[in-house]
Amino acid sequence: MSNQNAAERQAVLYSAVAPDEAYMQRFRAFVNEKYGADTSLVWKQDNGLNGGFRLEVGCEVYDWSLDGRY
Repeated sequence: MSNQNAAERQAVLYSAVAPDEAYMQRFRAFVNEKYGADTSLVWKQDNGLNGGFRLEVGCEVYDWSLDGRY
């Protein structure tokens, strides 16, 4: 994990379609467990992702998009 200040930690969820609140809660739970409750989660639209999502936290990337999986 990086040396980022806790106030600066942010997870960014990229997908072509906005996740519903249930999915956002699941992503928040994952981010809070892995990086701490002080890590914020934001969603950004990425029309280049035809399916799935990409989650970036600092220098770590979880790529579950179609391109990232195959």
